[in-house]
Amino acid sequence: MRILISGLCGHMGQAVASLCENGYRGAHAVCGVDLHPENAAIPCVRQFADLDTLPDVPEIDCIVDFSHHTVVRDLLSYATRRRIPTVIATTGHTPVEKDEIATAAR
Repeated sequence: MRILISGLCGHMGQAVASLCENGYRGAHAVCGVDLHPENAAIPCVRQFADLDTLPDVPEIDCIVDFSHHTVVRDLLSYATRRRIPTVIATTGHTPVEKDEIATAAR
C-alpha cells in the first residue's frame, strides 16, 4: 500500500514512516505533507496543493494524517477529489471540522 503521510516530520508521522520503511504489512510511504519538508527523508511538500509538483510520485492508496486540525479542509479536499481513503488521527477538531470530516466520509 502506497501511503501519503500528512504531518510527516512530526513524532507520529515519523513513527508511521519508520513502520513503512521496515516493511510493515507491505506499506510504503511515498510522500508527505508537512510545514517543514526540508526535514523529510522522502518527497515532501508544505501543502496539499503542492503535491502535483513532486516528480515521479506513484499513485497514493491511502492518506494517514497526524498533522494539525487546521489542515483538515485541504486534506479532505485533496482526498475526496481523488477518492483516496484517509485515516485522520489528528485530534482537537472543532465541531465544524468534525462535520466536514463526517460529510467527506459519506
